[in-house]
Amino acid sequence: MADNKVIGKTMFYIVVAVLAVALIWVFSIANTANKMATENADAVRVPEYKVYHVAGGPGRFASEFEGASEGLENVNQGDYLWSSIIVQNVGEEDDEDIEINITAAIPIEKVYFATTDRFVGEVVSQEENANEVTINMDGLDINENIMVFIPMLPTGYEKPFDKLDNEVWGKEYQSYLEKVTIESDMNEVTTIYAPGYAALYE
Repeated sequence: MADNKVIGKTMFYIVVAVLAVALIWVFSIANTANKMATENADAVRVPEYKVYHVAGGPGRFASEFEGASEGLENVNQGDYLWSSIIVQNVGEEDDEDIEINITAAIPIEKVYFATTDRFVGEVVSQEENANEVTINMDGLDINENIMVFIPMLPTGYEKPFDKLDNEVWGKEYQSYLEKVTIESDMNEVTTIYAPGYAALYE
């Protein structure tokens, strides 16, 4: 009888030990899976940009961008033919320290830019390349937009620009933008240029 009791106790301890090991193994797998899921979620949550190029300048977008015309009091918008770039953060994370580089097909003196609710400033073209402008932003939140207004003086048009000039420009403006490149703390250099989007504002 004593031997049976010893054997019974031994089996009991063995079963308990096996269950304990099994529980530890299950918890370990669960923790590993949870950690991997969290890491994967963090990897997915990154800023993502869409860039659109449309005809028109600050006056056209005054209702969408409250700050569109602020800071342009000394600029006669009728002296230029305008196109505008909309940069949207459509990703799952806010972004920081953003650099937007715009390359046009012709020299541009400067560009003006605004967020949805305020005028931000102006940037002159690069001395070494008058076709390029670089805009630096502290950050761009999820679903926030940046509007970049580009005043241009293309050949083949004469001032003062009339309605016909603007109609012709509306068909040609896309050929005057070559590329838009975005770099930030959370994104490598990405060249994004998607012509179109004008239908939303027609």
